Amino acid sequence: ETYLEFISTFASALDITCPLKTSRCKPKKPKFKNIHYHEAEEVKKEFMKAKEKYSLSNKLEDKVDFIQKKKAYDLKLRDLRKKANEDHINSNSNKIKAIWDVINSERAPKKQSGTNTWQLKIGDVNVSK
Repeated sequence: ETYLEFISTFASALDITCPLKTSRCKPKKPKFKNIHYHEAEEVKKEFMKAKEKYSLSNKLEDKVDFIQKKKAYDLKLRDLRKKANEDHINSNSNKIKAIWDVINSERAPKKQSGTNTWQLKIGDVNVSK
């Protein structure tokens, strides 16, 4: 009887701290093709050169040049991502699903809240998280 009580207490404590997760194994397929931005490579090289030049010299002119090239690079990447999203939506037969795929891929993942609290009663002692 004491053993069964110990096992049930231990099992419940283990279930609370390390819950059993059930999941299905799905093959992961990329929703979008990994687009290699060939067009942005040259702009990136110029941006990196300007960054290196500014970090070595610390001159105001180099800083302005660095900021301009960084902005050009960011805009180029945004345009390429926009084109890729448009192509994905236009090539898909289910337009609504394709739009939601684009939206969900652009969203930042939600952070899990650490507000999960639990209590465990071992004899007369309450243990809680």
